[in-house]
Amino acid sequence: MPPVSDYSFTIMGSSSALPMLNTDVLDIVCGLLSDQKEGDKNSASLVALSTTDKRTRSVAIRHLFKQLKLHFVNNQPYKRGLARLKTWNPEFAPFVKSIDITFACATHAFAHEEDHGAEEALTQLADVLGTLTRLRKIACSVDDAKYEHRLEKALCTRHVQLFLLVEEAHGPSSHIFVRFCPNARYISNLNRSTFYISEERVRNLYNVIHHAPKLDCLEITSSWSTSTLKEVRNAAPNVSRLFLRGVLLRDKSEPLDIYRLIPIFASFPALKILGVMSLSRLAVGYNPPRCGNVYMGSQGAQLRERLRRQSHRLTESIATAAFNACNQLVELWIGSYTRALAERRGGTVINIEYDFRALQSEVLGTKASDL
Repeated sequence: MPPVSDYSFTIMGSSSALPMLNTDVLDIVCGLLSDQKEGDKNSASLVALSTTDKRTRSVAIRHLFKQLKLHFVNNQPYKRGLARLKTWNPEFAPFVKSIDITFACATHAFAHEEDHGAEEALTQLADVLGTLTRLRKIACSVDDAKYEHRLEKALCTRHVQLFLLVEEAHGPSSHIFVRFCPNARYISNLNRSTFYISEERVRNLYNVIHHAPKLDCLEITSSWSTSTLKEVRNAAPNVSRLFLRGVLLRDKSEPLDIYRLIPIFASFPALKILGVMSLSRLAVGYNPPRCGNVYMGSQGAQLRERLRRQSHRLTESIATAAFNACNQLVELWIGSYTRALAERRGGTVINIEYDFRALQSEVLGTKASDL
């Protein structure tokens, strides 16, 4: 199939061809242009295409505002955010399917100035969110807990009930919105910035998970422990996909490894897909050298082969224990590249297949990266 640039060149090269295009075809073309990365020339082509005529604009505008990105970072983010939010046109609200919000101050030198404008900016943001009646995905990163509280207060004050269609909530500040999203199926505190996800933020997320009874997939990218897993199980027992990508906190009184966690995983009655960290972070004795020089030469080749055999042996051991303990589990990920698939018959595992070169983001279509 020819690249999108070929289509955009043909269409933009002859404006007389636009009236001849069927509306459905025009919609497909606009969709192809809107899927390009920000800054791509085809993205600019969609903006230009939307100014051609009324019919083209009515089609293109649905794709132009499909994803709304509000990123305000460095100095005076709230002041600049307020100025931008005041220009929002509610006419575009029905087209917004996902929104990505970031407020981050680069330095504390402007703390007093930010305090002065933050409340108004967050109130304005709540007003804008109140117009997005067809929102499906929301990602939020607010760098300060006090501003998170202000945004949550603003949403509550305005009795925002718009998130009935939202199925995904992402980001370190996702807990703000979970209580307003009763139909959320995918929740992640994925940290796409340099924000430190404090224990308070993590605790806030666990405390609101029960507001999403339809939760199907949970991704934890911060520190977690046995107590974390038990809280998640109690708050969201119907989770069928669980991904633990953060740091495993160990009890000082006794060593904690992945085998001690398997009984807790088994207590999730609907768990079908489980993702844990890489072998070197599971406390199972797999500690490959970090210095790249040791992998060079003939001895390096022997080391690589020894590590490969050890990793395969440990993976098979963990997978066998997990599949035998978890009655519904059919897929296990160890890190982002190792996958084990279980074939069951009558609830009994009869075969396990391994793929040591899988790419999790491609196989599962990691949704957190879509925003």
